[in-house]
This record gives sequence, C-alpha cells and structure tokens, in this order.
Amino acid sequence: MQSSTRALEGQVFVVTGATNGIGRVAALQLAQRGATVAVVSRNAQRVADTVHDAQVAGAHMNVSGFTADLTSLSDTRVLAERLREHYPAIHGLINNAGGVFLARKVTTEGLEETWALNVVTPFLLTRLLEEPLRAAAAPEHWARVVNVSSGAHMTARGLNWDDVGFARRYFGFAAYSHAKLAEVMLSLGQARAWRDRNISVNALHPGFVNTGFGRESNRWLRLAFTLITPFALSPEDGARTTLFAAASPEVEGLTGRYFEKERVARYNRVAAIEADQDRLLRLLEEQTGLKAEA
Repeated sequence: MQSSTRALEGQVFVVTGATNGIGRVAALQLAQRGATVAVVSRNAQRVADTVHDAQVAGAHMNVSGFTADLTSLSDTRVLAERLREHYPAIHGLINNAGGVFLARKVTTEGLEETWALNVVTPFLLTRLLEEPLRAAAAPEHWARVVNVSSGAHMTARGLNWDDVGFARRYFGFAAYSHAKLAEVMLSLGQARAWRDRNISVNALHPGFVNTGFGRESNRWLRLAFTLITPFALSPEDGARTTLFAAASPEVEGLTGRYFEKERVARYNRVAAIEADQDRLLRLLEEQTGLKAEA
C-alpha cells in the first residue's frame, strides 16, 4: 500500500458497513491518503461520527455520509441513486457490510436476512453503480469492487439452491458460511462478466477481527466472541487486506481473485464452477428485480 498521505487524491471510494471495525478503519485510512470517501451504514449518528473522524484524518472535507439499511432492497436502490448523484465516477466500491444471525429473520421484502445482507444487496449495489464504476475505469487504472467475505465460506459444501434462505432448517453459522460462499462465487462470476470493462471484482478474508460483528445476535454468540476476542486481530490489522485489494498498485488489473493476508489465497473450489456462478447471477437478478427491468 502506498504510504503517501495524498496517494489517492482524486479517487472516490464507497465503503459500506463503514462505522465499525475494518470498515471504519478502511474509510479513515482512505481519507487520510487523500481519497474522497462515502461512508455508508444504517446508524445515522455513527455515520456522522465516522464522517467527522474521517474528515479530521484526511484534513479535508471530501468525506460524506449515507444512511441505509442494507438488508433492504429498497434502501439499497435509494442509496445507489444518491451515490450516482454525488459521484459521476467511483474508483472503488468496498462491500464490507455483513452479519451473522442465530435466529432466522425475514426482511419486509421476503428475503432471509443473512442472505439479503451478505449476498443480495452487495450484488444489487454493485450492479446499480456500474455506470460510475465504468466512468472511473481506464486501461491503466481499473475501477475496483471489493467484496469482504470470510474464511467461513470454506466450510460450505455448496449452495442450497432449493432453499437459499434456509426456511426448512435454519442454523445461523451454516446460513452465514453459505452466504459467504455465495459472495465468493458472485465475485468470480461478476469478474468474468466485467473483465472487458476494466472493472475488477475480488473477494477477501480479512481474518478474525475484534469488532462488534455478531454481537447483536444473542447472549450465547456474544459470549463466544468474548471468549475468543483475545486471539483476534485488531481492526487496523484486519483492514490491511481490504485496503490492499481496494487501493494497492500491486493488484492493479487483477480480477476474480480471493485475497487473505495481503496476497492471493486459495478459496473453496465449489465457488470456481462457472455454471454455478452464472446460475447465482441469474437468481440474484430475479431476487432483485433486475431481470425484469432488463
């Protein structure tokens, strides 16, 4: 990663889940390096606080906040519209927002919440921001989409095509691992689709990071995270791979990769099946309504 405090001046980055953990660190460090940053999260006060801190870190005013519930398709559409209005060109989209839920919940739009937050809305936001991403892309400097997945995806045996929302038998960690496998598969499929547009799409595992992740689920999950927290990375260390994928010149033009510890890493081989990548893209087009709009 370039160390100059102005190395990213003139570039625009959108960071979801940017008010906590690695998302917040990424937003602050991008601003410090001169980038224009859009801070996205569902909590308006936390968004305002993070925008203020990022402005201070960057010593400039090119940081803006956007409040959206990214379990919601309608909120995601409104967010994308606002982002397109603010930024004609977007150089980097970091789909960092995610979550694990021990109890099954269904959104108002009928999607299981784990699937919606980790897979469906990142797909929708990315597709709706295609125009500003293409506007920023050039042969010598690709626009970048970074999907923050998890090493948990390695435990999933494949996508549960008949029941992606785990309606028949729900187990929180299985649903989460399943969604993170889909996120890697989505990244690889989108990378193939956009290769000729000079937009890279990559996924990554940030490592186990000491954040607030999962602590809103229930007391047993909070206890589990408390017990393993001493072994976790700091958010600053956890954000290193995200920043590497989003802004390092070392990965310029690389697409369809999975990163861990700031290098290309092995991923679940199930995600590499191109027919399944295409099937997932078609499913997500249906679930978001993009197919009907085409």
